[in-house]
Amino acid sequence: MNWSKASIGVLDFEGTVRTGVVEFGMVITRGGSINETDTATCCPEAELLPEDERAHGLREKDLVGTMPFRERLGLFSGFRASVDALGAHHAVVEENLLKAVWPYPPTSNDKCRLDWGPWVDTRRLYERLYPHLSDYGLGALVEQFKLGEMLEKKSQEICPKDRRLPHCALYDALAAALLLIRLHEEPKVADASLEWLLEASETPRHKTRNPISQD
Repeated sequence: MNWSKASIGVLDFEGTVRTGVVEFGMVITRGGSINETDTATCCPEAELLPEDERAHGLREKDLVGTMPFRERLGLFSGFRASVDALGAHHAVVEENLLKAVWPYPPTSNDKCRLDWGPWVDTRRLYERLYPHLSDYGLGALVEQFKLGEMLEKKSQEICPKDRRLPHCALYDALAAALLLIRLHEEPKVADASLEWLLEASETPRHKTRNPISQD
């Protein structure tokens, strides 16, 4: 399948393994478009420390009465089943936070897998396509590839009013989705298959061949 025809569900989580996910953002892309989004805050599993609050800007009082992340298995299993691949910027973080709560996803659908994934990782993709950049952080890549104006415009449309900043889950998921969409303009990637994109997203220890070569 050409990756432009694939649905990719981009995720971003705020939180840690200790506190659990305290906010999630979801963006579904297909081709050059953003099709669906969702976000919510979640009740923490442990007390938020000052460093937690500084990292994501959410406070204990902001999360009172919210549903815990672990009670949202139906949402995330449905989300996973509705797309051809999951996506994230530095996807190991999102994958580990999912696995900390649900080591294995449900297998009662026709897209049965024994793990969460497969993952399209925008950080790994940009590292391989642009190996001479000095910084592959999400914000640095948004700035490098001049996506800031589009990110701000889209965030005004879809992100909660007080969560339109870096380290807000839907804002960061949107930034990663825009980095992914931008690759439709990259000649090395525009006509690639989804399989190629997934292989290019793998960590070095999992690689069996050079994914940049499509021969």
